[in-house]
Amino acid sequence: MTTAATKIKLAELVEDFDLYPRSDVDSAHVATLAYALEAGEKFPPIIIDEKSKRIVDGFHRRRAYLRVLGDEGEIEVEARRYPSDKEMYIDAMRYNARHGRALAGSEQTGAILKAQRFHVSIDVIASSLGVTQERVESIIQHKVGTIKGVRMADGRMIALKGSVHHLKILSHEQAEAMDMFPGQPQVLLLRQLNKLIETDCIETENPQVIAELRRLRDALNGMKLE
Repeated sequence: MTTAATKIKLAELVEDFDLYPRSDVDSAHVATLAYALEAGEKFPPIIIDEKSKRIVDGFHRRRAYLRVLGDEGEIEVEARRYPSDKEMYIDAMRYNARHGRALAGSEQTGAILKAQRFHVSIDVIASSLGVTQERVESIIQHKVGTIKGVRMADGRMIALKGSVHHLKILSHEQAEAMDMFPGQPQVLLLRQLNKLIETDCIETENPQVIAELRRLRDALNGMKLE
């Protein structure tokens, strides 16, 4: 794999989320980077595939540059010649695991699943993410669910967030709702909600809060808890 430093317009860079180990781009982190740029901070070059201009490392930096410089702004990049998308993704995992915003638990799981779709071996996944092979195998065993009625080739496997680790087979509705689920265990969330109620900290003058509490009340009544 050869590399070359060059300048390129931001509009020419391609964000291919099939090669992105994270679940999304964190807008708060982008804003922090943009403020740093405005203050004169210098960032390492964004790493791209020379032929396709796809970003291998630097999604957040590109968006920060866009805020400050606009589409026509030019930045320095490190262009590399990759033999395959698989090699690009391995590099993307390695860089995202070692600098910038840390990979969250469910993001790490998602990164592992995506690596498996590229047929990356367990040992290479582990070394790229900076974890043991045992850790990767444990994540696959305990933090991955399947979607009912979806063929494996169509992406049946799904990374489970901490609040729904007990689900091993999910409906389409549950899978689509995954983005809204928090990462904390359910018992912690319920304790927090109970504490808000017990200490009279609920914002009762907020109609949206009241509406959600009513939804919760109706849902609990429907569960017929003993």
